[in-house]
Amino acid sequence: MFGDFLLFQGTHLVVIMVLILGVIGVFLGSRLSDKNQERLGYTIGGILAVQIVVMNIVYVVTGSFDVQRLLPLHLCNITAFMVVLSIFSKKDFLSRVTIYWSPISALLAILAPDIGRDDNFPKLHFIEFFVSHLCIVFGTLFLLWVRKLSISYKNLWQAFGILFAYMIVVYGINKLIGGEANYLYLIHKTRSPSPMDFLPNEPYHIIGLNILTIAVFHIEFLFAKIVSIFDRTKL
Repeated sequence: MFGDFLLFQGTHLVVIMVLILGVIGVFLGSRLSDKNQERLGYTIGGILAVQIVVMNIVYVVTGSFDVQRLLPLHLCNITAFMVVLSIFSKKDFLSRVTIYWSPISALLAILAPDIGRDDNFPKLHFIEFFVSHLCIVFGTLFLLWVRKLSISYKNLWQAFGILFAYMIVVYGINKLIGGEANYLYLIHKTRSPSPMDFLPNEPYHIIGLNILTIAVFHIEFLFAKIVSIFDRTKL
């Protein structure tokens, strides 16, 4: 059962502590030598890549793959691939889109996970869920803090335009599959507590999702600019 995970208790608090320590670790990583910085990035990208491969093997071997729930269409699935490709390929445009897309999906998923109480630690689903989302956050901050990738206001709207087009495609896939398919939560809001609770009821929540996305993208843009100023002044 999904959506009844106990928030901010027990193992969830441990995950949040790991998040905080990891963010500090990535920030300190920007002070390392160039060689060690790349090792840090490849470690984050490598862990994320291994997690993607292992979980897909598990789905195939156990016969648990479900087209209505486990296609790699959620934003976190896509950004996991994007983070890995950004770290290893060093493509600037892809990295700039990744910086906008990743936090809105991964950070919210960590703070309000859409998993069930029965999936708590040490269940494999708990481990892979939080490892992937933590690495997405760490990888995004690596691109911003360590690679010192700059982003512009134009990049913000480019990232949103691509995401909006992707939402249209995924909405069509949801309708085509039918059943419980709810990729990107475009059919209905997540069943677990989340900021989506404050959005209008379906289907008008999609409008709210887009407004929320634009707002978050602006926050990310301001955060990136503050980081850039901080780095230049060497405070």
